[in-house]
Amino acid sequence: MDPLSPEQCQFGFLRAGFSPSRSPYYFDQDLFYYSGRELCHYTDLNGLFGIVASGGFWLSDHRFLNDTEEFENGRNLTKMILKDLSKKPRYQAFSEVLSETCRFLEEYREAAHYVCSFSSESDSLEQWRAYGQNGQGLSIVFDNERKSLSHFFVMPIMSPTKVIYDKKKKTKIILRTIKKFKQEFLVDIDYGNPIDIEDWSEHLSKVLAVEFLNFKHPAYSSEKEVRLIVSGGHLHHFKGLKHRVGKDRIIPYVTSKDLYNESFYDHADTKSLPIKEIVVGPTTNQEITARSIEEYLGNQGYGDVVVSRSRVPYRG
Repeated sequence: MDPLSPEQCQFGFLRAGFSPSRSPYYFDQDLFYYSGRELCHYTDLNGLFGIVASGGFWLSDHRFLNDTEEFENGRNLTKMILKDLSKKPRYQAFSEVLSETCRFLEEYREAAHYVCSFSSESDSLEQWRAYGQNGQGLSIVFDNERKSLSHFFVMPIMSPTKVIYDKKKKTKIILRTIKKFKQEFLVDIDYGNPIDIEDWSEHLSKVLAVEFLNFKHPAYSSEKEVRLIVSGGHLHHFKGLKHRVGKDRIIPYVTSKDLYNESFYDHADTKSLPIKEIVVGPTTNQEITARSIEEYLGNQGYGDVVVSRSRVPYRG
């Protein structure tokens, strides 16, 4: 018997949260998963040195990063959708859950997720403005051809996901989740299973909060951001939390290096990160910066990596 059938699992919010295949609504994977051939990480010389020396990426607690606007962007949109749906006749039976979920989101303090940001663009003016102010801006271009076990795909722990900027796409994602919960709620009613509105609302709010973790205002769409995200529920796969000092805060992080063991390296047939190019950002000392990087990479076993110069003109 199906362990997630209404007879075996009498709490529909559990069925909705853990069994995506039960939903009859089309799941558009292209909305979420990034399948491009390259991933580009903007950083500075210290960041490049740390990534190469450690052999992995730092995924920082998103609650302590500089840009927290995207969480509010997703929260506000979701609350608006919940309020609109609760007034529609076809959602009448589910309206109390929707209203209570909206209240939960008002007070919700998001759980920790650990994030490392990339872009699909290797030479972006907007990114240089953010990372190139000290004259050390770099774009590390990684090969993302492998879609099974790789430095980016360690399932189910992490994989590259797109940041969503488009309001229609955001709405589609939120509606898909709400419809799935509504469907299981009606099933519970039909089967006479116990209904606790607070439990339903709490679980729905938590699932929606994870959905809109990747939402961002359309004004940032030129960044073409892609993220590696690790949930707090997967921390046991890592060798504990580490901490680093930010501008005005101490930031918890984990390193992807903890996921790579000998069997991983045997599968990958190398211990090197899949770096294919370093783009040196606009700076007055671009040539000497590039030569120093070539020298460093050669000494670290990355002699085949191309070191190029940004095509964006430098403005002092």
